[in-house]
Amino acid sequence: RVIAQYTEGLASWLNKKDLKKEANELFLFAARIRETKSIDENFQLYWDWKFILDNKRSLGQYDSIHFLYEKITAAVPLADNGNAGALRDWVAFVISRNQSERYPDLEKRCEAFLRTKEDQRDGAFAEVAIAYGRLLAEAGQTERALKSLAEARTIYQKSNETFTGWMRTMRYMLETYNKSKKIDPSAREILVVFEANNEKIHDQWETYASNLETIATTYTLMKEYDKAEELVVKMMYIMERNSGKNTNDYKNLEVVLRALVEQTGHTEKLNGSALLSAADEQRVLKTLGVEEGDIEKLGAYLAANDYLNAIKVFEKSASVIGNFYRSRNEYSAYVLMNLGMAHSYREIGNLARSFQMLNEAHAISKQNLKPEDDANIIVLMSMGEFYQLNGSPKDASNYYSEALVVLDESRTEENKKANDEMYYNIASRLASTYATMGYYSDAEEIYFDVLDYKAKANGVNSELYAIQKTALASLYYQMQLFSLAEKMYLEAEQILSLKGNDYPAYIDLLNRMAVNYQVRGNYQKAEVIFNGLKEVYARTLGKQSASYENVLGNLGLMYYHQGNFDKAKATYDESNERLLTRIDNFFSSLSEEDKTNFYNSVKVHFNTYYAFVVANASEHPQELGNMYSQALLTKGLLFRSSNRMRQSILASNDEQLKADYAQWQANKEKLVKAYQMSDGEKKNSGIDVDKLENEAIQLERALSKKSQQFGELLTARPTWREVQQQLREGEAAVEIIRVWESKPDYEFQYIGKGLTYDTLGEQGFARVAELLSDRTPAAKAGVAERDVMLAINGKSTKGLTLKQIGALLAVDPAVIKLKKEATKATTYEVKLYADSVFKRIYVRQTVYAALVITKETVDHPKLVRLHNGEQLEGRYLKYYRNAIQSKLSDELSYDQFWKPIQLACGNAKTVYVSPDGVYNMININTLFNPQTEKYVIDEQAIQLVANTSDLLVPAPVSRAGAALLIGFPDYNQQTETTTSNETTNYSLLKSDTTQRFMNGSTVTELPGTQIEINSIEAILKTQKVDVEKWLFSKATEENIKKIHSPKILHIATHGFFMSEGVGEGDRSWAGMDIAAFNKNPLFRSGLLLAGAGKSIATGKALASGEDGIFTAYEAMNLDLQNTDLVVMSACETGLGTVESGEGVYGLPRAFRSAGAHSVLMSLWKVDDRATQELMTEFYKKWQQSNKQVTFRQAQQLIRQKFDHPFYWGAFVMIGD
Repeated sequence: RVIAQYTEGLASWLNKKDLKKEANELFLFAARIRETKSIDENFQLYWDWKFILDNKRSLGQYDSIHFLYEKITAAVPLADNGNAGALRDWVAFVISRNQSERYPDLEKRCEAFLRTKEDQRDGAFAEVAIAYGRLLAEAGQTERALKSLAEARTIYQKSNETFTGWMRTMRYMLETYNKSKKIDPSAREILVVFEANNEKIHDQWETYASNLETIATTYTLMKEYDKAEELVVKMMYIMERNSGKNTNDYKNLEVVLRALVEQTGHTEKLNGSALLSAADEQRVLKTLGVEEGDIEKLGAYLAANDYLNAIKVFEKSASVIGNFYRSRNEYSAYVLMNLGMAHSYREIGNLARSFQMLNEAHAISKQNLKPEDDANIIVLMSMGEFYQLNGSPKDASNYYSEALVVLDESRTEENKKANDEMYYNIASRLASTYATMGYYSDAEEIYFDVLDYKAKANGVNSELYAIQKTALASLYYQMQLFSLAEKMYLEAEQILSLKGNDYPAYIDLLNRMAVNYQVRGNYQKAEVIFNGLKEVYARTLGKQSASYENVLGNLGLMYYHQGNFDKAKATYDESNERLLTRIDNFFSSLSEEDKTNFYNSVKVHFNTYYAFVVANASEHPQELGNMYSQALLTKGLLFRSSNRMRQSILASNDEQLKADYAQWQANKEKLVKAYQMSDGEKKNSGIDVDKLENEAIQLERALSKKSQQFGELLTARPTWREVQQQLREGEAAVEIIRVWESKPDYEFQYIGKGLTYDTLGEQGFARVAELLSDRTPAAKAGVAERDVMLAINGKSTKGLTLKQIGALLAVDPAVIKLKKEATKATTYEVKLYADSVFKRIYVRQTVYAALVITKETVDHPKLVRLHNGEQLEGRYLKYYRNAIQSKLSDELSYDQFWKPIQLACGNAKTVYVSPDGVYNMININTLFNPQTEKYVIDEQAIQLVANTSDLLVPAPVSRAGAALLIGFPDYNQQTETTTSNETTNYSLLKSDTTQRFMNGSTVTELPGTQIEINSIEAILKTQKVDVEKWLFSKATEENIKKIHSPKILHIATHGFFMSEGVGEGDRSWAGMDIAAFNKNPLFRSGLLLAGAGKSIATGKALASGEDGIFTAYEAMNLDLQNTDLVVMSACETGLGTVESGEGVYGLPRAFRSAGAHSVLMSLWKVDDRATQELMTEFYKKWQQSNKQVTFRQAQQLIRQKFDHPFYWGAFVMIGD
């Protein structure tokens, strides 16, 4: 008990320090103690598991969510209210992720809870009854769902205080009827009561109108079009009164009304217009932005795989096209259109939009189509494909399995041919997911079934049969049965080669064969195929195609592993040049998101080149110069692209271009607000988030292309020699590059008898599939591949499963009776003992390559290879942070992170460092050299730059200007909030940062920042600098968004950075859409300004429309074009998401993207007093010298009073 309590206390402390992963290890340890010793008290075991679950969800780790829910529900009595909350959340989780395989288990759990609470029907009973009803409705069990919801409704009816809950349950019931499309007398009764009571909340426009929509849907299903029409007219009136006629929602209702008028004939409702003729339809659609024939064009583009034109039509009129199909109940066509768009977005690399379209298609299908409809089957298959391609094979297998069940249940004599074709196509996909998950036996069994079907349906010499054989061969490749895979590839090749060298399936087969040869070390055959493919792709697709470049990548990697330096270098030279050409050609027409997706797809090729250079540096050091120059081109590429776009636009004389840029920034600001709105608010305001996103993306693409920034960015092609020419005596430049290595090696592995087997032998006997090497026991005994194993240890193998055969072979020794392949009577017997051999494997590791040049460098940069990348990013980073936070001495970190690099710099006293990876998360100045007993700050002047090519750019001319000082915001000011009924969820912000700036429900004030601001003001005024100061209620988000390039921007307040998290439903903290929140780290980093505490406490924005939480995403829109320095005197403002080659996505990147020349930021929670004095000393001398030099001097001065780097080392400066 004492150990458990102590461990829980320590875990809670770690939790407060935001070390959730480490805290979870201790909570788990404590939970295990309590379980094994049965020493639970006050339900502490429940809280241990609950903390683990909450932490995992906040970290975005869902692999063990269901296990944790099981533990939580088991840790309290069945009837406990905590169990009700867990079941409610668990059900919401599985429904939100369509995990239908979990429904039966959760149904049983809900049933058990309800049985236990049968005599105590309270609020907890109602919550679980609702959850149970939702599960049943999702499973199509309408009657049972309605019964459960009715029980919840009865509980709510007994209390006048639960009218909202009662209405919510009534709406669930009506929606359940709508989903089933069966509106019986009971549904009609609910409809009447629900409709009457809805009038009681007519002043709550969002809920009232949303309920009207549900009611209108029910009347439409009842074919009472008059009533449905009346409700649509009422909704239009509400919409017109609150947001006018020009909103998309209002116009969409017009289309719905016209469709209803076709049924009712009430043309007067259309203000005298005629019935919905074809001409009227086109006129209405054109009013909504759809040109005549667009819907037909969209279908034609999708059929022709013309993705870009399809997207162009779709993005212009998506919502109206949706209404076009919905108003005619053409849901199959609507679903297939969405699937076509999902495929289009996937092909151009926009996976987020693709996934959104798939989910929409899935939802439409579930609500409006029968399970056996072809469109629904294709939806399930498409969902599976998406998850499979994006690394989620388990989710993919669930969708494939669901589709197979439906096909199996709906098979008839009339449809069996088409049904079987679809069934086995999906079964093949399911097998590939099993292979990815390591379920090789199951995958093999399915592939055998598919092959058997293809043989009967198409013939063993058909290309469809050969394609499936290729898939089976790839399974054997994954199983590392490379010899067997090769045999099957060759068999498939005999068939597919007849289709011609340009046949897509044949080309795919050749590529797989070559990779198989490469992995086996058969470089000669792999090279022949790769070079052949290279010619095919060059001829059919062109040398700029992705396929051609991928072959170059494979060839380069093969030559690298083969040890053929000259061929590898020549291939990498061509590959690198072509990739840079692609960047030149395509970046100028892409949005920031497009560029990120595109660059991530090519970055892996640059990485393998770096790994090749590092591996060969000792024998071919001259290539290090090319590697350095390549890094100058690609490191920070995305940041520099956005910077060049902004600079070229603002410097141009094109007023329209500037106006478009301003509009784009305004659109981004609207998007932030839209992400924070509920669906009802967006509906009432006429805001279509998808449309806003598309408009912003299209405008950004146009701006990017017009600014032509990349023609300028890459044509310059700086080299390491040019950087060297900028260095003075006693200076060094260091490019740190994070490299991921994967190279072949051999290790001593246990291999048993040294053979693999299958059940493909004649008459159902087992067969030798592959000998793992010529040194295995089986090979030495003369066993040959494809020989039939008649018996093992006297037991026949005929009809045995793979598992049974394996059990027999596991006996030591195993006496095997075999028969030679394709012979009638030649048998022999061997006795095999298990053994181990050296086996070819691929060793993967992260290394850091530091390329160092000085004035004295002659032939090439010097390489410092730090081979322990995983340890630097894990163990040593944790040690460094712990030593800083705990104010401990640290004699380890210097040796690990800096000593070898410092030695390579020689006598250099000034070092320009371009960090990567973990080096963005430490302050090099704070590393203590145990040999000299000095910190690095005492031995070298470290100046951080995003890329050492920055040394080639002339320093911006310092200009006279004012300083803007912002601090001591009135977080909890007593100002008015918005009048909206909507509240916002800030729970994630509170829980993530409680130990930093929350004091109960209020934000902790920072009076020290007022002292800091006043001190800096006094200093700057003595230097004749104009100063504007915003304190208290002036330090608002609204004001900061209006600034125009102050010379200095100094902000002293609370800062924050949050990892990915999960909010309530699809909303996160600050009401942010959870997908947007997790996708973009700039939404998760920011500063707190005046009113932030008020917003957090009330859940409402301020009357100004802002919430006082100034995110990094919003900071990018600031006008800081001529700002010399931004100082963020706040905690952890330098934190963010670290991306290799791009640095940290957080506040520093945002302020520099807005134009700031330099940014001063913090890496950990700062000490108020030390920070005040540090900033004061810095400003005393900041105009006398280089900013970085002056700041270093200020740090050294503060060290005289605060020796430990915790006090003086939190801040780092990056930029000019």
